[in-house]
Amino acid sequence: MKSIYSFLCILCIPFSICAQETSVSTDHISGLITKYQEESVSHAAIYTGKEHMKYPLYYKEHPFLVSDKYATGTLMYDNVFYPEVHLKLDYYTNELVLNTPGGHYNIVLSPDRFQYATLHGYYLIYHQRDNRPASPPTGYYAQLYEGTYGIMKRLVVELQETITNTQLSYTFKTGMRFYVLKGDRFYSANSQGALLNIFKDKKRELKQFIRSNHLNFNQDPDRFLIEVVKQYEKITQ
Repeated sequence: MKSIYSFLCILCIPFSICAQETSVSTDHISGLITKYQEESVSHAAIYTGKEHMKYPLYYKEHPFLVSDKYATGTLMYDNVFYPEVHLKLDYYTNELVLNTPGGHYNIVLSPDRFQYATLHGYYLIYHQRDNRPASPPTGYYAQLYEGTYGIMKRLVVELQETITNTQLSYTFKTGMRFYVLKGDRFYSANSQGALLNIFKDKKRELKQFIRSNHLNFNQDPDRFLIEVVKQYEKITQ
């Protein structure tokens, strides 16, 4: 976007300056205009779509990845890379939301035009449920690891209604789901035991590795899964 600002600044230069007093050629200005137009179109493309609806303030908790506040991330959309955009991922509606400059609009990005994004340190992909055994539901996932085996995770969100003393309240309840891709099949890996059963031919070695490295699924499931899967790859090469 810097070139856009450069162009606007050039437009503000008084053009009464004679040709001998400026090194800005007509071709150079024409080139900046062309580049500005191209970049304007590409950046404007992601600011079209339906607007994300805000949740009522009396809803408790939130259904977003890490935070309900926008965070700076990167985005590949329509095969155009955007190095700095404001995003948040709503797992209740299964929508990736972009905040336009100035914070005026909350645009829901189209999965059909989405390639990948990074947000809160996660690499986000959009998985389409396919005919592979146990393929996870269609939606946005954090791709934790991609080697001989792949690891994906997503939040599962429910909106619960509770009545207390005739008072109705709403609370988002979230849970985590992990998936390991082994060969051409997906496996649920929501506990240490589930992961070890996927790689049961090396269960004893992996248990020893877990103890030696003080890994704990409940404390840090992301790290646990990544380290154990990488170790399995190492000892089965």
